Amino acid sequence: MQLRTLPDLHADPFDRLLIAQAIAEECRLVTADEKVLAYPLLTLAA
Repeated sequence: MQLRTLPDLHADPFDRLLIAQAIAEECRLVTADEKVLAYPLLTLAA
């Protein structure tokens, strides 16, 4: 469900799956990707 409602800020489908999973599980996602950092989730800039 998270994937369907995810804003289309990132074109990479695998990254979108990771983002949706992190939101669903309320997990922190570590990334250096500026597009991923734009999503409303717990991130840690690498």
